[in-house]
Amino acid sequence: MFLRKSIKIPIYVGRFDIVITDSVTEYKKVYTDNHLESSEYIYGHTIRTRTHKSDKTVWAMVLNFNSDVPITHGVIAHEALHVTAFILDWVNQDFDHNNHECFTYLIQWVTDEVYKFLKQQNLEPRCKP
Repeated sequence: MFLRKSIKIPIYVGRFDIVITDSVTEYKKVYTDNHLESSEYIYGHTIRTRTHKSDKTVWAMVLNFNSDVPITHGVIAHEALHVTAFILDWVNQDFDHNNHECFTYLIQWVTDEVYKFLKQQNLEPRCKP
């Protein structure tokens, strides 16, 4: 399985990709990095990468719904935080302890986009057994 949605990040630069896969081989057909060495590492992962078609930076959240490790709401929140932190680091936006709006706006947008894509694909996070 390989499902992908690529979205332009509002306000900031770059693209955010949501990737649902259980195959490193399929992942490497699209992306140039070597962060994922084998399929056992895929259950929830966030990577700054590039696609083979473009030299532009992409932040990819990779989720595997066929893993023994369930994709929970917590995993999505964990990866959304990584995506948000990577993007804000990229644009040199430090975390402001007195005003969290840059951070909270972006994490809300990332999370909403993930859930919209999961709904389109008829996928739902599950609780740990």
